[in-house]
Amino acid sequence: MLSVEDIKKLTKVFATKEDLRTLEEKMATKDQFRQVMTIIDNLVGEVRAFRQEMTFLNHRVEKIESTPTVASELRKKK
Repeated sequence: MLSVEDIKKLTKVFATKEDLRTLEEKMATKDQFRQVMTIIDNLVGEVRAFRQEMTFLNHRVEKIESTPTVASELRKKK
């Protein structure tokens, strides 16, 4: 049989109804979690688009830099 002391020890270890209510209030709902995931998905899409644009611009800059300028070609002909 459980003694009063045993019951006191158990109440210290196990969560009470009030503890569970407090925990439930702090937890995010499914809708809140869905909203966060939607925002993260949108941000990931923006980052991908930015990376693609940077890759494209980098390629254009490399192409421009590798094209000889008119002035340097004229100097070579002299």
